Amino acid sequence: MQLPPLKSLPYFIAVAKHKHFAQAAAELNLTAGAISQQIKQLEQYLGTTLFNRDTKHVELTHDGMRYYKEIEAALIHIEQATSQIKPLNQDTVQLRIFSTLAVQWLIPRLSDLYLKHPDINLNMMTSTELKTHDVDSADLSIQLGLADPTSKAVKLWQNQLVLVYNPQIIKANEIKNSPAIVVNHPLREKDWQSFCESAHLTIPSKKISVATTIHALQAVENGLGSCVTHLPLVYALIQNKRLSIWQDPLPLSQCYYLVDSQPHRHTANKKIVHDWLIEQAQQYFES
Repeated sequence: MQLPPLKSLPYFIAVAKHKHFAQAAAELNLTAGAISQQIKQLEQYLGTTLFNRDTKHVELTHDGMRYYKEIEAALIHIEQATSQIKPLNQDTVQLRIFSTLAVQWLIPRLSDLYLKHPDINLNMMTSTELKTHDVDSADLSIQLGLADPTSKAVKLWQNQLVLVYNPQIIKANEIKNSPAIVVNHPLREKDWQSFCESAHLTIPSKKISVATTIHALQAVENGLGSCVTHLPLVYALIQNKRLSIWQDPLPLSQCYYLVDSQPHRHTANKKIVHDWLIEQAQQYFES
């Protein structure tokens, strides 16, 4: 089995995410020099340069971007597999959630949960694709569906499709000529078709394909084009004026649900997290 220096992979992901050695080092509680050394070891092993470096920031090379997409997904799978097997404290609450929703909605709000309940242990397991999760091992999960997945489901939001762009870089009247940022997944490609049919818009001929919705939104923020996605996944970016909606949202029959995946397991912490998630979901579109 041909494996790279495994210790270097989390460092590589952190630098790719922050595009800055010092910020990656701060996240990992290390020095920038230690991070740089690990990246050099990984580049030597692979025989290629992963980052273009200058005095202010770093950018992934073509090889670096290819490697990042594959390694990020692999580490997520490893983390999920480990969390399912490794014994957890009985009071730990396991939550399955879509990666983009975790980044844009849940994580920025977690400080409120821990301020109110500092002893809570939450194990968050994410998925990079918008699909119904395998929820066997989770206490709670956030799912997307046409109807209540089970009698133990609580509706969080009605889903809506929106076309988003960065108004600081692309003007609204330029949307039709800007590239379409498309996630390489049949359901996400269908989102573009559904929105364009409703808006009487032709899908742009120029497309930029990416692996995940998180990558798509990053591309949109960088002004590379526009993207059709789900309103709950981008509402925070819209409220912060980092992205804008082009035309009106397209209501869908799908809803996001909070599902009690282990209704037989009753713990105080599980109820606390369950009720807190519902509270936060209710406040989301009120902010």
